[in-house]
Amino acid sequence: MADYNSTNSLPISVDTFSTTEAEAANEYINVHVALHRLDVVDVDSGVDFDCRRWKIGDFQVCDFSYGECEVEVTVVPCDERGFFIVIPVTGHVDVSSKDTQFALQPGSAMAFTTPEVANTSFHDSRSFRNINICTSYEALRNFLANEFDLPITRGISFAKHPVFISHDFRFLLDYIEWFSNRADAEVVSMFNGSSYLAEHLHNMFMGLLVSTFDNNYQELYCSRTAKSVAPVYVRLAEEYIKSNASKAMTVNDIAREVGVAMRTLHKGFQRYRNYSVSEFLRNERLSLARQELAVAKQRNLSVTDIAYACGFVHLSKFAEAYRKKYGEKPSETLRKGN
Repeated sequence: MADYNSTNSLPISVDTFSTTEAEAANEYINVHVALHRLDVVDVDSGVDFDCRRWKIGDFQVCDFSYGECEVEVTVVPCDERGFFIVIPVTGHVDVSSKDTQFALQPGSAMAFTTPEVANTSFHDSRSFRNINICTSYEALRNFLANEFDLPITRGISFAKHPVFISHDFRFLLDYIEWFSNRADAEVVSMFNGSSYLAEHLHNMFMGLLVSTFDNNYQELYCSRTAKSVAPVYVRLAEEYIKSNASKAMTVNDIAREVGVAMRTLHKGFQRYRNYSVSEFLRNERLSLARQELAVAKQRNLSVTDIAYACGFVHLSKFAEAYRKKYGEKPSETLRKGN
């Protein structure tokens, strides 16, 4: 490994690693990605592990393959909280856990969270190659807190199902490819004399990750420029609503929670957001319902179950508002869900 960190506040490292020993490949991934157990399925085809890895601060990218053999990778329990996103480039991987099974193929991607992903198995096909994006939970939370100038009290979560790679997410992958092709000793040395350059690049990658891959802070982050001028009580009210959207609450409850009069809160939303507190609450509940409907079939839940669980008490009003916002009935989302 080459470590280039003399004066930078953020460590930068680049390395490549190849081996034909399964134990060495297992150890490398355990150290740099996630604790796991590696089993070679077809012993006649030897492991030909190859990885290129680079890291800026807590944002890491690994591009690796096990060669022509099939392998079974099972993530083992760990204490460290983090996210890693699997993006197939060639071949496919069959993912299985106690709750679900699916195949992840090129053109799609999925985020996994540790330690929740423990005991999930990944069966890599022959010639499976993937790009793996990793970051720690704390690093992502600190990044968002700095962007919003507010403490992050609501948990960060990415989509719990495979998503198609959108044009926006392709933009992040293009930047990753660009840096991967340029990240050698000469280029990385440019960062040594300027902590600003390293921090700027780190924040760019973190920002693209939040803004282009489905997660519960995506919409808030993408509109942060307009939101940053709003008073603290408006932003606190938004955080409270997002964290408790499924619970029964009134505008008065929200105003009391953030310490202002209901009239003040209402005026703040109208002036700085151009919508009412009630509209914001309804939209958050609709967004939550859409996430839940996408995986409802796996949990054997109905539209009615989801509506009630997300804080709606009038099913007809829920269905009408959902159709207006998303252009389809809740039952259609449920039927198409993973």
